[in-house]
Amino acid sequence: MTNRHNNELPFFVYGTLRRDQHNYERYFNNKTEKEKTAWIKGSLYNYGNLPAYLPQGETWIRGDLIYIKPKYYQEVLTEVDFLEGYEPSSEGTSLYLRRNHKVTTENDEKVEAWIYIFNYPVSEKLMTKIDSGDWNSPLE
Repeated sequence: MTNRHNNELPFFVYGTLRRDQHNYERYFNNKTEKEKTAWIKGSLYNYGNLPAYLPQGETWIRGDLIYIKPKYYQEVLTEVDFLEGYEPSSEGTSLYLRRNHKVTTENDEKVEAWIYIFNYPVSEKLMTKIDSGDWNSPLE
C-alpha cells in the first residue's frame, strides 16, 4: 500500500465524479494513482440531477474509490470541495459535508475514505430515491 500523508485519504465517489461520468474528466483525469470499485451502506437520491448520499439506510451504494497522486492532492481536494459546495469554515450552509467513512472494496478490504454527504433533509418532492444504489444504473 502507498504511504499517504496525513489526511490524504482516497475519495469515495458515487455520482458525477465516477469514472464514466462527466466530472471525472475535469477533476481526476491523469491525477490518480489507482481506482477501485467500492461500496458503502446508506441511501442514494437524485436531487435535480445531482446525487445525494445519506448514511442512514441499508442499501449498498456503489461507487469508485479514487486515490489521488500526492502532488495533485491539495489541488484536487480544494476543487472537489468547491464542486460539492463544501466550505469547511461554514458547514451549516454547505450543500455537502466531507466526512471520512469506511468503505468496502470488491476484495472485501475496509478503507477509510472521504465521502460527500448531503447536508439537508430528504425532500420527497425534490428528491427521488435510487433503490439500486447505483447512480449509473438508477432503475435496476
